[in-house]
Amino acid sequence: MENDKKYFQVRVQGANVVWKEEETGELERMGFYATRFVEANDRETGAQRAIDLVRKELEKTQPHSASADPLVLKAIEIDEIEAGEMKIMSGFSFFYMEGD
Repeated sequence: MENDKKYFQVRVQGANVVWKEEETGELERMGFYATRFVEANDRETGAQRAIDLVRKELEKTQPHSASADPLVLKAIEIDEIEAGEMKIMSGFSFFYMEGD
């Protein structure tokens, strides 16, 4: 039923994204945070939809992958929100992973 839909703001954390440094040409292993807004029947489905959105965006933009360290995505915050709080979001906040 359509009126069973809920709205969620989901913060996704990712690891093992590999980017090529423009200046040095070296490959750098990065982690990131991303926030996505999704509509779903429950929290678990909302989290999975947000992860799927992030994975699809990365597939379009990620020039390299680390096959030895596969991409890791997890929902670290899931907040139920009102329909009026929904936003269209894209982009990532990257950080260098420790040990690199």
